[in-house]
Amino acid sequence: MKNMRDVLNQVAPKHVTPGELVCSVRHRLGMTQAELCHITGLRRENLSALENNRIEMTVHYAEIFGAALGLHPSSILFPNGSYEKSKNILAIEKKATNLLKKKIAG
Repeated sequence: MKNMRDVLNQVAPKHVTPGELVCSVRHRLGMTQAELCHITGLRRENLSALENNRIEMTVHYAEIFGAALGLHPSSILFPNGSYEKSKNILAIEKKATNLLKKKIAG
C-alpha cells in the first residue's frame, strides 16, 4: 500500500477520525463491511459503530483493523499524524502539573 498520508489525501483530504480512516481504507480496498467482519470476527453492528465514531477506537480495535487492512495500528489511532489532546486530557495534565509543582516546592 502507498504511504498512509497519500492514501488519506486521496480518500479523505481533511481531518479524519480513526473510524473514518478504517471506513475509507476498507472502501478503497473494495471490501464490504460483511467481508471485514468475516476477517476480523467483529459483529457488523460494532464495525458500523466504530466506523461512525459511536464506539471509541482502542488499541485493541486498531490492532485488529491494522492486521486486516495492512496498516500499522498507530496510523489508525492517529490518522492525521498527530495526537490532539481532549479537554479532559488537558485538565488531567494541568492537575498533575500543579500537584508536581507543590511536591517539588515542598
